[in-house]
Amino acid sequence: MGFTKSLDLCMVADDERALSEALRASHPTVAFVNDVVFPTPDPVLLDSIDQAKHFGQVLLWERTNFPTLPVMRRNDGRWEGPTVGPVIQYLKPVLKADRLQCGRIAASGGTYDEPLESANNAFIKDVWAAAKKLTTGVKCVDDKGRLINDKVPALRAGFHAAEWLRKKRGRFFTDYSWNLYLPLETAKRR
Repeated sequence: MGFTKSLDLCMVADDERALSEALRASHPTVAFVNDVVFPTPDPVLLDSIDQAKHFGQVLLWERTNFPTLPVMRRNDGRWEGPTVGPVIQYLKPVLKADRLQCGRIAASGGTYDEPLESANNAFIKDVWAAAKKLTTGVKCVDDKGRLINDKVPALRAGFHAAEWLRKKRGRFFTDYSWNLYLPLETAKRR
């Protein structure tokens, strides 16, 4: 039975670098692919997630599980890889003034034969564990920082992003709507 999962993440470059280092420590053959579209059939690789400077996608590719990344030629002559399946999609957060709009990690599984299925599921589990270890929970608040909802399990903030937020009053994390968030400990203090 197939599955998909996602987790919204508010991260800054230092958080993305920490996540990359954690993943490389547990999965030395992980590659960070810059975007899903490439100029050649060979994907453009990064040393770390934070090296992708614009809003876009970074694919987390565990090359032990999938030695070759499937690609297809587009009508414009470029090449396109998958967004989930053999990779985990990381959508970069976007900073707009005093708002950090969350990015997202997304994965799918349950569609491969053993032992590949178990190896892919282990990679997904390790990525989620690293993301959770390097982040804190958030609470939904109004524009004055007053608590609206203290249970937001699908969104987390990197420790460096939380520090960025604390440096200036009036900064917030946002999701893909108009909701505002603060790190758990910040929301308690206000």
